[in-house]
Amino acid sequence: MPASYEKFIKRLIAYRKDNGLSQEEMGKRSNITQSHYNKIEKMSKVMSYNSLAVLNRTTISADFLVTGIEQKHTALNDLLKQCSEADRADFMYMAVIFMELCLRYQGVENELYREISTKEIKLLRSDMENREANSVWKCIREINNLTQEQISNELEIDIKTYRDIEKGKSKPNAEILALVYDKFGYPPSLLLDVEDKNYLFVINEVWLRLSESLQNKIERELKGLLEFIQRIR
Repeated sequence: MPASYEKFIKRLIAYRKDNGLSQEEMGKRSNITQSHYNKIEKMSKVMSYNSLAVLNRTTISADFLVTGIEQKHTALNDLLKQCSEADRADFMYMAVIFMELCLRYQGVENELYREISTKEIKLLRSDMENREANSVWKCIREINNLTQEQISNELEIDIKTYRDIEKGKSKPNAEILALVYDKFGYPPSLLLDVEDKNYLFVINEVWLRLSESLQNKIERELKGLLEFIQRIR
């Protein structure tokens, strides 16, 4: 098993033990049997997309299991609380646009973070603008200038398996999602189905890489946007 997936399993086990849960209870939360769950912890079976998605909705963040990063709280969380449910998607999209402009013209001091953030923003925008199922996988390839064969090699899966994922015929299991993060830096938030996506996880990670002065400038603009939205409602 790849080291990235081994870390996933270690976090899963640690969560279960820290919360005093049995394997049977975790199996129920994953919508699988205790026997199947036991094999996942022993790494004789890989956690399926469906089981991870159920855990993500009800028990523990898929982002944390894959990345080891806890959900951050920033000024964006506080501004989102002032948005109506109907306006949240538009508001987050505009936050992404503002951050994209900042990265383009001022960026971040660390060049590596600048590159990572720019790729994440491109993927966020593409996914927010294009609701076609699984278009995110093609976008990842294009952003990283990869063919289907090249990305399947990077993810250590056969070309047919990858093509089926990109076409939406099958779902990536937890091992593949862990490899995507390890190889390209994209957390599950960007790869799960629409109902399970957590754009704020990625947006906050990009936000925290910006300087405090840029954060303040974007926050002022977003407050103005929020006031505008509230006026026209």
